[in-house]
Amino acid sequence: MAEGSTPNPGHPIDQIEGLQSIIDDINNTISGLGVIGEGGSGDVNGDGLLDMWDALDILDYLKGNLEFTPEQKLAADYDGDGLITHYDAKAILLTYVGESKEEAIRMAYGTVGIQNDNSYKIDHNTNIGGNLYVSGGIRVEGGSGDVDGNNRLRLLDAISIARYVSGLETFTPEQKTAADYDGDGIITYYDAYAIARALGGENISKEEAIRMAYSTVGIQDDYSYKINHNTNIGGNLNVDGSLNVSGGIRVEGGSGDVDGDGLDIGDARDIAWYLNGDLEFTPEQKSAADYDGNGIITHEDAEAVAFTLVGCSKEEAIRRTQRGVFVPENNESCDNMMEGYMRYNSSAKVMQYCNGSAWTNL
Repeated sequence: MAEGSTPNPGHPIDQIEGLQSIIDDINNTISGLGVIGEGGSGDVNGDGLLDMWDALDILDYLKGNLEFTPEQKLAADYDGDGLITHYDAKAILLTYVGESKEEAIRMAYGTVGIQNDNSYKIDHNTNIGGNLYVSGGIRVEGGSGDVDGNNRLRLLDAISIARYVSGLETFTPEQKTAADYDGDGIITYYDAYAIARALGGENISKEEAIRMAYSTVGIQDDYSYKINHNTNIGGNLNVDGSLNVSGGIRVEGGSGDVDGDGLDIGDARDIAWYLNGDLEFTPEQKSAADYDGNGIITHEDAEAVAFTLVGCSKEEAIRRTQRGVFVPENNESCDNMMEGYMRYNSSAKVMQYCNGSAWTNL
């Protein structure tokens, strides 16, 4: 090594001339790009509130229907990634319903969606607190049904399953796996019914046989009509008597598409304008506007439409917007037919219930 080229033995970093200035420049550049930082306030309309309308304005901006000032762009970058995206709108809505900003941003970025193979991916743990409604189907393979192991599906397999369920026969673990023909995790008479259905005619698929086995509907011994499975009713349900439901009744609600051009932010705004008296609706539009299906048009319908637009399912959107139970006014007399009903007395501003003879304050 030539004289004078001895390596620098090193200096404390704070003694290297000009280094701190370089670091400051880098940090300022990164901060300007939004790579680090708190993120925008989300209050793009500048009314001092973080609410649904800020999220709607961001969606409008992304669709090219609204221009933002530089200040609004800074506010709209709610997650602080340097871009304005649907994730900012979704995170604002999640904050609006009570999540912390950090949690809202994390939830907004939940990795779910349609994949290249047209499957739907949920890339995190998912807890379903209520019912799961599937408009298509959840396909579970289920067992082969061949409980006697002769590599053929026969009526004797169905009989063996019926005997097992009745306690007249025992199964090995392998037979139990085969006997769960419908794949619901338990062995029941439905497995036997489905096997019998599959053997009962040509071109009956396993899926169709299972569906037919679960179609347990009809007049009962007490002359009631029983539907012993989830039922979708595509039109009106007219009941000339009593309707007893052991689970719950799910009302589909309106489409939300009040302007007839597809569900978009304009529908949420139209519902809000209707409620403010600034817009009239036709009967068809009123039906569409009742998005949550509770029979009335409220701001919750507008908010639920907005939540749907940022990626929530309709059911989740409705759940997030509903804050309680609406009890309408009722001017009917209290008698034994009304006993147990509740009403809101708008004159007295109190809730009341019918005890069979008189409306009584709660």
